[in-house]
Formats: sequence, structure tokens, C-alpha cells
Amino acid sequence: MPNTIAELTQALEAHFDQPMIFSLGDGREVPVGYHVTEFKAVSYHTVDCGGLEHRFEETVIELWRTALELNRDYMSAGKFLSIYQKVSPKVQFQPDAPLIFLYGAQGQPAARYAVQKLETRENNLIVHLEPDGVRCKAAERKADAVLDSLPVVSGCCTPTNSSKVCC
Repeated sequence: MPNTIAELTQALEAHFDQPMIFSLGDGREVPVGYHVTEFKAVSYHTVDCGGLEHRFEETVIELWRTALELNRDYMSAGKFLSIYQKVSPKVQFQPDAPLIFLYGAQGQPAARYAVQKLETRENNLIVHLEPDGVRCKAAERKADAVLDSLPVVSGCCTPTNSSKVCC
């Protein structure tokens, strides 16, 4: 699964002539005729609800489809790579930054998606996307701390008493 722009572009080279179909994870696909509106190298400086500061980068690729689009073909992996090659000298992408797709049809709100996997089907390259939801980093830290504090029970999977956790 390509999680960064470097991993995605490397994977696309093997599928240069194949049309790219973006599957949105809920049975819908980005309609034929979409185009890439922007490649973004985004830097974040945030503070979560637990008061911890974070700094991180993302690569965001915007896909858009208008009802007025005349192109009735899916974009090939080669064309996608060509666009990226024109953009990359101008924008300093972090090769290991998480990759996010932003998709919205004309008149609809945009949603964030992460790449789940790539699949070749009937000479098409299917880019499976999954929604990138909101999360609470403070709650995740608390849950991780609780898990880290539990005793590890060797063997599987009957705890010797109710105070032990079976892993």
C-alpha cells in the first residue's frame, strides 16, 4: 500500500499506460473525467486537546470532477506521473510524508482519503481509497498507556485470574 508520494510514484511506473480508477471505499468511484487540481506539500503545527504540540508534513493531492468535463477517459498512471514530474521541481515534497487524497465533485464538499491499496483489474489500475477520519491523539495516548500498563500473559489465551489480561 503506497502511503507516501515516493511509494505511489514508484508503484505507478509499473502501470504507466493503465487508466487510474479511484475507488472511494463505499462502492462509489471518482467519475470518469476527473482531473488533478493540485499537489500540495502541507506543513502542520498543531496542539491536540491534551495540550501536546505536533509538527508534521503531508502530501495532499486534490482530485476534482465537474459536470462540465468533456474528457470521458480515466487519467492514465503515466499522465498522473507527468503532472507530478512538472510539479515536483517547484514544490518540495517530503518523500516520507503521509499521502492524502482530497476529492470533491462540483458542488459537493471535499473529503480526505488515504490510499488503502492498488489493484490491477481488467487493464485498469484501481486506487482503493479509505476515508481519513478525525481522531483524538490524547485519547489514543491514554489508551496506549493503559495497554502498556497491563501485564502480559504468556501462552494463549486463558487468563489465570480475572486481573490478568490475555493477549
